Amino acid sequence: TSLTVHYQVKEQVKDGQEIVHALSSLPVKLYQVATVSRDVKFTMTGEFSRYRVTVNNLTSDGWGDLAETLASYAERDNLRPLHTGTTDAQGTVKFDNLSTGLYLVTAPAYELDGVTYLPQSFLVCLPNRDKSGNWLYDVVAVPKYSVLEKGDHMVQKVWKDDGQESRRPDEITVALLKNGEVEGEATLNADNNWRYEWKDLDENALWRVVERDVPDGYTVLVDRQGAVFMMTNSK
Repeated sequence: TSLTVHYQVKEQVKDGQEIVHALSSLPVKLYQVATVSRDVKFTMTGEFSRYRVTVNNLTSDGWGDLAETLASYAERDNLRPLHTGTTDAQGTVKFDNLSTGLYLVTAPAYELDGVTYLPQSFLVCLPNRDKSGNWLYDVVAVPKYSVLEKGDHMVQKVWKDDGQESRRPDEITVALLKNGEVEGEATLNADNNWRYEWKDLDENALWRVVERDVPDGYTVLVDRQGAVFMMTNSK
């Protein structure tokens, strides 16, 4: 199989016109995170198998959250990607001769005309299906992006364990990553309503969070909403 990724941002101009800017010379990392069976069931593989996450039966939002979660762990643990590439003048990068499986694609923030864009990490199954249900072995992806939030960031812990609240740990520890390196940690518990806010952060850095030790019997997903990280533990 193969994967072609187009990194582009769109700018609205007068009269409803749209200008497409290619993100050239952008370094891109490709990780294989899971194998896939004939009935499209995923099994985490390699170093990704140690992370307590759910990889099957996810919603579309859940896939985005899983990509953000795994990208943060990969940065923190300095995992070696399967392949790396750099976008060309059209903002395109291609990876050939890939085995079937589930892949994670990440790229750093990109500054363009004074605005910093953050390409979203994403997961893609190879091969993939088109709208008619046919298998595609040469997949093309156009990642979404957001404008990088600057300043203060907050993490909020959410628990999905109705009826089993007594099994929750008394507290959990969250690591704050600055460009992939651990910058600090915060303890979340009932006393601070399971939330913490970091003030006066470097506006030129990319910030992410990871849960240091996921409690036994739980999985974790991180949903990034601007400068707020919603970190969910599910029983």
